[in-house]
Amino acid sequence: IKRFSDKQRAYFAYQARQNYLRHERAQQKYLEAAQQQAEAAQRQTEQALAEKAQAQAALEQERAEKEQERAEKDRLAARLRQLGIDPDE
Repeated sequence: IKRFSDKQRAYFAYQARQNYLRHERAQQKYLEAAQQQAEAAQRQTEQALAEKAQAQAALEQERAEKEQERAEKDRLAARLRQLGIDPDE
């Protein structure tokens, strides 16, 4: 009987260890999947921020170009006035 119960105890210990390892692997897989999702969300956020910054830079460049054009028109209009020509006509 002692030999049987030692074998049975060893078997239950083995099964408990296997169950524990299965549980640990499942938890690790879950954590890895959650980490991957978080990283993907972070990349998407960073990409969206980069696109927004790029759009803002393009808008600022467009504004600067329009301001430069307006300044050039004003300069030319002033020059025409110096020459006695009304640029508004």
